[in-house]
Amino acid sequence: ETLANFAKNRTQRQDSLPHASVPHTLESLLCPGKLDDFYHELKKIGQGGVGSVYKALNKETNQEVAIKKVRVTPTNTKIIIGEISLMKDSHPNIVSFIEAYADDEEISVVIEFMDRGSLTQVLEHHRACLLY
Repeated sequence: ETLANFAKNRTQRQDSLPHASVPHTLESLLCPGKLDDFYHELKKIGQGGVGSVYKALNKETNQEVAIKKVRVTPTNTKIIIGEISLMKDSHPNIVSFIEAYADDEEISVVIEFMDRGSLTQVLEHHRACLLY
């Protein structure tokens, strides 16, 4: 397959994929109310460059969830919108998006809790297993 044909076929394959509708604003993804009205934070389980992840419980259902708290800046707003939109598409290999709340300068994204650690931890564990 020539490079030109590969590029053409790739474009055709991408055009045939279903496209997620990306909301134009972060506000369109947010639930009314405050996070604390619906969830009990239990403990911090991770830290990243733009925020932290907490294990929490839904006050009504006692469902364990993860809450990713992200500082909103002009440079990461589109990234946050894209990440939430991707999770909302509900793929079996992506953690499920539950809901999101705004509080001051921070967005709290409530997602499915995965008890095996972060993606980085899982990849490091599997890499270590392959090396031995």
